[in-house]
Amino acid sequence: MLERALSFRLLELLVCLIFEDVRGENGCRTEKAIHMNMLKLVSAILALCFWFSSFFVWRYFSAHGAHSASAGGAKMYPLDTHGSIVYITAGQHYLLYGLIVAGAALFLVTALLGYFGRKRSVVVG
Repeated sequence: MLERALSFRLLELLVCLIFEDVRGENGCRTEKAIHMNMLKLVSAILALCFWFSSFFVWRYFSAHGAHSASAGGAKMYPLDTHGSIVYITAGQHYLLYGLIVAGAALFLVTALLGYFGRKRSVVVG
């Protein structure tokens, strides 16, 4: 039980270090701020996972793809990796570009949550 409480506290401290620590009027963290920080953390981790997965899938398809378009009737898409062209199926094409789009979209969600989630101080001059 103590280990679980310590691990949760360490995770909470990590979230506070990565993201701003929003506190309420009485100095305590609000529940909304805790949920927003966790949402930002989860979206950032998912964005990195999808983005790096797309690199690994690209490299795999580049190394193991067919070097000529087969005449089997299936739709083939060329995948150009620095001049080395391989042909991948429609399913592989949509998997690869789906990972890229998902990573980029989750990065934008994380950036927008970080931008709109901050408290802004008004400078009166």
